[in-house]
Amino acid sequence: MNEWHINLYNYATYLSYILLFVTMTGLIYINPNYLNTLNLLIKVFISLFLIIKFNPFTKQETINKFDKEIAFSAGVYVLLSTSIITPLINYLNKYKKKNIDKIINQ
Repeated sequence: MNEWHINLYNYATYLSYILLFVTMTGLIYINPNYLNTLNLLIKVFISLFLIIKFNPFTKQETINKFDKEIAFSAGVYVLLSTSIITPLINYLNKYKKKNIDKIINQ
């Protein structure tokens, strides 16, 4: 039986993949604030998990499969959020502003 934090992490990750795919392909316009919020929640979860799990003041337990998975995901997520997600959100904000300006000026 999975623990709650594993399920929470998996669902949030899958949701972010779906939202990014939908946004990048242009199937649906998603408010960048939602992407920012989800992005922030995943970063906070990963950060807290790593701080709690690998705290130097506690006895180190063995590293299991989920620990390896979250450590790898943390590295990939930091890289992708810097190189893809942030520019995507900036683009969406410009796109939104441009469309609002068009509507106002008509």
